[in-house]
Amino acid sequence: EVDRYLVRAERDGPLTVELFARRLGADINGVVQVRDASGRIVADVADTEGRDMALTFAARAGEVYTLRLHDADFRGNRAYVYRLGVTAGPRVIATAPARLTRGKEQQVRFVGYGVATGAAKLESVVRAVDAPADTETSTLPMRLTTDFGESQRFEIPLSNLSEAIGSHESKETRESAPPRQLAAPTAITDWMLAGSRRRFRFTAKKGEAWTVSAASRAIGAELDVAIAIFNQDGKQLVENDDALGGSDSQAQFNVPDDGDYDVVVSDLSGRARDLAAMFRLAIEKRPADFSLTIPQQVNIPIGGTTQLSVGVERLGGFSDEIALELEGLPAGVTTTTELKIPAEK
Repeated sequence: EVDRYLVRAERDGPLTVELFARRLGADINGVVQVRDASGRIVADVADTEGRDMALTFAARAGEVYTLRLHDADFRGNRAYVYRLGVTAGPRVIATAPARLTRGKEQQVRFVGYGVATGAAKLESVVRAVDAPADTETSTLPMRLTTDFGESQRFEIPLSNLSEAIGSHESKETRESAPPRQLAAPTAITDWMLAGSRRRFRFTAKKGEAWTVSAASRAIGAELDVAIAIFNQDGKQLVENDDALGGSDSQAQFNVPDDGDYDVVVSDLSGRARDLAAMFRLAIEKRPADFSLTIPQQVNIPIGGTTQLSVGVERLGGFSDEIALELEGLPAGVTTTTELKIPAEK
């Protein structure tokens, strides 16, 4: 089955087509093709990864375009529900910084198709954005207004960190460039324009616990990022690739000695180094916390006793005593020992 729609452009400028299918729970790998009145293919895109898709093309006023939509394998049934959005305006794919510091006005670079000139090409524009200070709010909903129309609605996550921005115009060889010094805890949104590695440096003290993460897919870009942490002798201490089942990365780092440490962010995607080759590196202290593990089932003989094994994982340097409480015990079942995990145990 192939669904076809006719769309008339009311003015010159970018026209954005966006498919909602996976986000609605439908098992569709969508393929969208745009043809002009003469039948010439103007744009096409295939969602081979099952993440939904969008495309932006340059439309001409008064022209009628045919949108063709089908599943990549031409599958279909009544469960193949989708929403096709057509917007006369540009498409924003990412921002730098990727998150906004709460309660601060920031210069934000919007990266997308048609955001600066209205052409169907990847470009960027800078606007001032005032982020709310409300800690109960997690994102800032936005629509980018341009001379060529208004973008679709998107959301910029909010952050309690200081959010820095790198440069997408730098021409130096990133492999040989000195590491960029960061005042952790902090985050930076940067570009992978030359080579496939970027190096950053931060100072830490012995015994501190840090979480270091690099995200690209999560911020709207398409790099496959990996991270590694080195001491100043060049010894690799920690590495991670594809954390949490995705292509972004995260590593837990317990500082062995006072000093400087280098975080190397590398890209394994092999994609072109353009404005969309973006990532966000975040270096944050892990909060002191703990998690408990107990058996799913415990057998107690009638009139007898048993032992309940409680495992504790201490996080972020937490070493205090942990008091336990059991709720919902069956009638007649009691505990005979003090329910505490001693400090540092």
